[in-house]
Amino acid sequence: MEDAQEMNTAYIQKCLASLELAYEHWKSIPPSDGMYDIFRAACVKEFELILEQSGKLPK
Repeated sequence: MEDAQEMNTAYIQKCLASLELAYEHWKSIPPSDGMYDIFRAACVKEFELILEQSGKLPK
Protein backbone atom coordinates (compact mmCIF):
# COMPACT_ATOMS: atom_id res chain seq x y z
CA MET A 1 0.00 0.00 0.00
CA GLU A 2 1.40 3.39 -1.00
CA ASP A 3 1.82 6.31 1.39
CA ALA A 4 -0.66 9.09 0.84
CA GLN A 5 0.94 12.18 -0.62
CA GLU A 6 0.17 15.60 0.78
CA MET A 7 -1.90 17.75 -1.51
CA ASN A 8 -0.61 21.22 -2.29
CA THR A 9 -3.57 23.44 -1.56
CA ALA A 10 -1.79 26.82 -1.57
CA TYR A 11 -3.32 27.95 -4.88
CA ILE A 12 -6.86 26.94 -3.96
CA GLN A 13 -6.49 28.69 -0.58
CA LYS A 14 -5.40 31.87 -2.41
CA CYS A 15 -8.45 31.59 -4.67
CA LEU A 16 -10.74 31.14 -1.67
CA ALA A 17 -9.30 34.24 -0.01
CA SER A 18 -9.79 36.23 -3.22
CA LEU A 19 -13.37 35.00 -3.53
CA GLU A 20 -14.15 36.00 0.06
CA LEU A 21 -12.67 39.46 -0.46
CA ALA A 22 -14.50 40.04 -3.75
CA TYR A 23 -17.77 38.83 -2.22
CA GLU A 24 -17.45 41.18 0.76
CA HIS A 25 -16.87 44.13 -1.56
CA TRP A 26 -19.69 43.04 -3.88
CA LYS A 27 -22.19 42.90 -1.00
CA SER A 28 -21.30 46.43 0.11
CA ILE A 29 -21.76 48.11 -3.28
CA PRO A 30 -25.14 49.24 -4.61
CA PRO A 31 -26.13 47.62 -7.94
CA SER A 32 -26.14 51.03 -9.60
CA ASP A 33 -22.38 51.41 -8.99
CA GLY A 34 -20.13 50.40 -11.90
CA MET A 35 -17.87 48.42 -9.56
CA TYR A 36 -20.80 46.13 -8.71
CA ASP A 37 -20.43 44.25 -12.01
CA ILE A 38 -16.65 44.07 -11.67
CA PHE A 39 -16.81 42.47 -8.22
CA ARG A 40 -19.60 40.15 -9.34
CA ALA A 41 -17.45 38.99 -12.26
CA ALA A 42 -14.50 38.51 -9.90
CA CYS A 43 -16.65 36.27 -7.68
CA VAL A 44 -17.72 34.15 -10.64
CA LYS A 45 -14.17 33.81 -11.96
CA GLU A 46 -12.72 32.86 -8.57
CA PHE A 47 -15.50 30.30 -8.09
CA GLU A 48 -14.68 28.79 -11.49
CA LEU A 49 -10.99 28.57 -10.56
CA ILE A 50 -11.83 26.89 -7.25
CA LEU A 51 -14.10 24.41 -8.97
CA GLU A 52 -11.43 23.59 -11.55
CA GLN A 53 -8.66 23.25 -8.97
CA SER A 54 -10.73 21.12 -6.61
CA GLY A 55 -11.24 18.63 -9.43
CA LYS A 56 -7.48 18.44 -10.01
CA LEU A 57 -6.46 17.98 -6.35
CA PRO A 58 -7.22 14.27 -6.00
CA LYS A 59 -5.32 13.36 -9.18
